[in-house]
Amino acid sequence: MKKEIKHFLLIVGMFFLYACAWTTLNSIKNPEFRNKKFTKILIIAPFSDLGVRQSTEEAFKKQFELAGIPSVPSIELFPPIKNYSEEEIMKILRENNIEGILVVALKRYWNSKVYIPKTSSTQGSANLYGNSLVFQTYTRESGGYYITKPRATFEIRLYDANTGKIAWLATSFTRGNAFADSNTLLTSLAKTTVKRLLKENILR
Repeated sequence: MKKEIKHFLLIVGMFFLYACAWTTLNSIKNPEFRNKKFTKILIIAPFSDLGVRQSTEEAFKKQFELAGIPSVPSIELFPPIKNYSEEEIMKILRENNIEGILVVALKRYWNSKVYIPKTSSTQGSANLYGNSLVFQTYTRESGGYYITKPRATFEIRLYDANTGKIAWLATSFTRGNAFADSNTLLTSLAKTTVKRLLKENILR
């Protein structure tokens, strides 16, 4: 029984140590595209850092794939090794049947510092040994330190590849717990964004 209890407590502990993030998103759809549904999406994360750009675009690609929507990271179609003319861009878009262009732009990233107050709890037990009653107590302390929680705001725009007009615009706020990193935030953002696009009948 004690072994089962220890195993249960270990599972509970792992659950509370898991990295989590939550995203709130506000969006608006262009009335001109009320009846338009996009099939294949080009994902653009305009970061100068190649690693951040790639991880952001891949996070969105994964969520599009889970939703059954074809998508392509821009770093694959437009590797940043040259400047592309307007003609070259349009040609590549047509050759890859791109209908919508999703631009994911970071507006702000910061860490929120939170103080965990110090607390203590005392527990005890009493055991009878022969004619003697023995009391045992112990005190457990926790807290008394700071933790940081990541925060980020984004602006997300979906362009119509044919006209260049904005079909959908959204702003978001993503917050993570103390164990979250940038990838945790990106996964939450991508999941929420794709879910909202589907809900508003913008994807097919």
